[in-house]
Amino acid sequence: MIDSITEQFIQKITKSLRRGKQVHRRLPGGGLVYIDRPLPFLLLFRHPAGKPDHATADFVKSSASYIISQAEQTPELTKLIGSIAEEMAQKFDAFLILEIKAAADTEPETPLFRILGPKEQLPTTIATLQKELEQIKISGFHSSVKTSSNRELLQGPLRLFPEEELKKHSYLMLGLELKPIYVNQETGKVYPLLLRTLREKIANAIKKTVFDFLSVQTSHKPLHFQALGRQAVNRAVWKIDKQLTSISDQFRFLLLVTPVNNNEAWAEFKRTNYSQTPTFFYRLMPVDADQLKRKLYNIPIEKVDDPTLAYLFRDKRHELDKMLTMLADRNTPDFMYSSMQLFGAVDDDLLKIAEQLLAALP
Repeated sequence: MIDSITEQFIQKITKSLRRGKQVHRRLPGGGLVYIDRPLPFLLLFRHPAGKPDHATADFVKSSASYIISQAEQTPELTKLIGSIAEEMAQKFDAFLILEIKAAADTEPETPLFRILGPKEQLPTTIATLQKELEQIKISGFHSSVKTSSNRELLQGPLRLFPEEELKKHSYLMLGLELKPIYVNQETGKVYPLLLRTLREKIANAIKKTVFDFLSVQTSHKPLHFQALGRQAVNRAVWKIDKQLTSISDQFRFLLLVTPVNNNEAWAEFKRTNYSQTPTFFYRLMPVDADQLKRKLYNIPIEKVDDPTLAYLFRDKRHELDKMLTMLADRNTPDFMYSSMQLFGAVDDDLLKIAEQLLAALP
């Protein structure tokens, strides 16, 4: 039995939005309400009754405004979302609700994406979403997109609002159904890299769609679709940033890859008529590269919901990993190859300049 969403809980959320504050509240039953700041849109995911789907729920976490809940909470969700929508529609003139769910059918002919919406009312918004989804390229899958009426969102036991109420209050209800290719249908295990890639691409497609809706239908006029992302940074982000910085601060990379016998090595190289590789000496390593790598990959970057920040953290982790590999490869033939992994190879233009310098200088 899931605890109910109380009127007091709803009033606190509405009051926070009215004051322009962030909302970050746990829902009974393990759900979550996250609204970064007052915005005229909301992403929604409801776990199917008795069958939690945390993989699909991850798709809404990239948004600056979302609710994750249980299907059994639908009657109370109607009150909660209705209160949020009413407050935001008064402020911005209209409100968009986009529900994300996984398709029940996983047959080969099932489209990768199915858009549920009143195409005749908002042709450009639906067209934007369709265009952006069609541009998503996933190896081994055809990015097929089908558009259908949102009638199924407005009928049945999972209905949030009747169509008359949506029109009366200037609410728009859209749906996005995903073919769950990111989950192994036999074992139920998630394909993490595929899920991450899809999540990042779909997040951008949704931002561009919301940007189109806001630009046409509301008084909120963001300058760019990326302005619809999160502005607040949570504690997990700061913690991970400090952990990465702590590892980076434990070694001085440039000093450790710079030989301490430059002049002697050059004299030795010259003495052999430039035919033998000189012997370089380096400063002693102040850290154990393997232990630092263990700490590096124990940092839970996957807990960062914002795809842009998660990408930056992963990129920094890869950079530190390659630095440590390069330090471990000093005075070995692998040093050159690990440096190429970190800094890239010499391109044709740079090689040409170097040859010109050698030809021009005595």
